[in-house]
Amino acid sequence: MTPRTSSSDTRPATRARRRVGSACLAFAGVVGGLATAPASADVTVNLGQLEASGMHFLQIAAPGELVGTLTGVSVSAVISVSVSKTYAQDLTVYVDALPLDGAGQLQVGGFTPLNESATHLMWPTGDDFLSGTPVSGTVTLPAPIAMGGTPLAVFVGNGYGTPWASGTWTGSVTLHGVARVTDLDADGDGIPDASDNCPSVANPDQGDCDSDGIGDACDLPAGDVNGNGVPDHCECVADIDDSGEVNAADLSIVLGWWGTDGQGEVDADINNDGIVDGGDLSFILGNWGPCPSLPPRRPPP
Repeated sequence: MTPRTSSSDTRPATRARRRVGSACLAFAGVVGGLATAPASADVTVNLGQLEASGMHFLQIAAPGELVGTLTGVSVSAVISVSVSKTYAQDLTVYVDALPLDGAGQLQVGGFTPLNESATHLMWPTGDDFLSGTPVSGTVTLPAPIAMGGTPLAVFVGNGYGTPWASGTWTGSVTLHGVARVTDLDADGDGIPDASDNCPSVANPDQGDCDSDGIGDACDLPAGDVNGNGVPDHCECVADIDDSGEVNAADLSIVLGWWGTDGQGEVDADINNDGIVDGGDLSFILGNWGPCPSLPPRRPPP
């Protein structure tokens, strides 16, 4: 295959550049099916069967959706349909702010420069328009792009700006160094931060005894005197015999185990300090009377 940069190429760059000037760049929709590996800080987008006319693009990441710094882009795809000699490497990843207007910061792939002043890099393979031609490899950005907190979006499409051009690709592209906000998991408990009721402390069970939207693990600093993982305000800690009331029966248990570790049929060591003493007595006296209406207590871990 004769390279497109040769004098015999039927796709002159000057004509392609005039097409960009005539505002043929088009926003064609959104690609779904993003799959992310948060631990590796990469976002892989499955393209399915992507059909795109020349200079038409689909959004694969919206403004504010990505955090981190984009350090490179990889592709693993095959062109199955080529119209007007659309090459495999015309599959293009483009970084621009909305509205899509050809003034983006980065273009990877595509014969036609979308913005003369932007970084324009080519895939290492895919220099052919025959059906079944693969385009693959990784392009490292000479100037990484910070994505978090910016209006930048990421698009994928056909970067060949000749009339009637069209291509159909099957495969995926991967954005390196970034993660989707919805996939962040700061505490590593397997629950994304966006839906984690306590994103700062690992709590895979998402326990929320008072149904206030804040997980028990984040409520514990407010008090967990017996150390059973349930906030004090979700249980009547001084009701030793679980009668629903802190009364003389609970006082009798504390006095009966006074000076010991309190580990009998019921645990008289309310504050779990290893000895039944004045600390436990203060909980009895301070909570005297009927217990408030509370959710059922979870068993100690």
